[in-house]
Amino acid sequence: MKQFNIVVEEISRRVVKEKAENLLDAIDAVETKYDEQDIVLDYEDLVNTDIRENGEFSTENTFYTYYGKSVLIEGDKELALIKTMNKYMKDYDYVVAKGLTYNQESDMFNWKEEKHFTNIINALEYFNEQQENKIEKDYIEKTKDLPIYKKIQIYDMLLDDVFELNNYTEAVKRLHNYGLTNEELAVITSCEPEEIENMLSDEDEEEQDME
Repeated sequence: MKQFNIVVEEISRRVVKEKAENLLDAIDAVETKYDEQDIVLDYEDLVNTDIRENGEFSTENTFYTYYGKSVLIEGDKELALIKTMNKYMKDYDYVVAKGLTYNQESDMFNWKEEKHFTNIINALEYFNEQQENKIEKDYIEKTKDLPIYKKIQIYDMLLDDVFELNNYTEAVKRLHNYGLTNEELAVITSCEPEEIENMLSDEDEEEQDME
């Protein structure tokens, strides 16, 4: 017989009437009452029960991370925008994480990289930026073994339509970071090999200045 980890999750709901000067004060007052156990939900407040295999990762289910109970707003295990539900970690309300894996022993999702935010606007902006980079990398990875004449057609379109850059220097640097050789870059951009080397050497100098 095999052993399986099955989640039984109950969702409860109660409407509490609270007098206050404004909505935020009302929410704070109810949170305080809940923390002090003046409000305790019971079986009469139960609205839904979900029974599923543990370790599922979707926008429909809650799951646990280092920051406690969390929910997926958007993305997948490669790149995810996560809302944490631990009110004592307000500096980590939103997390953009990369490379998520599920640890069955700890019943938590871990990840390789993260960047955290206190508001959804900044978090979503960063997530979308990372998503665009991911799409570009995936696209170039799939086409890297194509003949050079095919690459010319594909990357010329990327330079104009996807990257939306005002000059070839930035485009060359990005394509170089994705693994294209100097020779390929020269053909694709119609630049001389020396020009490509100069563009990339400028990038190396900038990195040294930063160090």
